[in-house]
Amino acid sequence: MQSRLLERGEGAIAEFSSSECEERCYQLRRMLSTRAPMEPQSSPSMLETHRNSLLKEMAWMAADFKVERKRHSALRKKRAKAIVQHFTGLGSRRQRQEREQQVDSLCVATLNFLL
Repeated sequence: MQSRLLERGEGAIAEFSSSECEERCYQLRRMLSTRAPMEPQSSPSMLETHRNSLLKEMAWMAADFKVERKRHSALRKKRAKAIVQHFTGLGSRRQRQEREQQVDSLCVATLNFLL
């Protein structure tokens, strides 16, 4: 491809003929059509800033507090059931002890009667 340079007051300007321009455009189109398609560019990786690390830590803490709340509520329910069973068991234990005392006193009375 040949070009003529015309010197004008401020610098050199390249002047091409129309056939040269058409030929160059044809070459460029042919190069673009035979080239493999370009892969999409990945987004540039961002630097880890203090704010980003704070946001990550806040998300982690929120998840941790949620798990802890569930665990504590389960433990509260378990303790409440144990307390209820303890106090309901006290009444039945007393009744059982009274029955055993009555049976023991009957056994002693029958043994005394037989002897």
